[in-house]
Amino acid sequence: MKTIIIDERMREREKQFFKNSGYTLIEIPKSNNVYPEISSHVDIFACKIDDTLILEKSQYRFLKDKLKDTKIKIQERNIFCWKNIPSRCSL
Repeated sequence: MKTIIIDERMREREKQFFKNSGYTLIEIPKSNNVYPEISSHVDIFACKIDDTLILEKSQYRFLKDKLKDTKIKIQERNIFCWKNIPSRCSL
């Protein structure tokens, strides 16, 4: 199964393109932990290192069951994001 994790606000046109290309889409829900413009950006909450997807705690809880039937390895990490200080968001 080909899977893509996307921002829930992705335009329908792009979603349809990926679906037509055979991908299963998993949408990252908005988070109140960061400012609204990046509240569901995948790159804020997930990072692929080698063959493992590192996930921020809230997204780990959300994605754990959704990814269980894939071959994607995941790990939960404490990623500290502050709503008013986006430059201090790090793994």
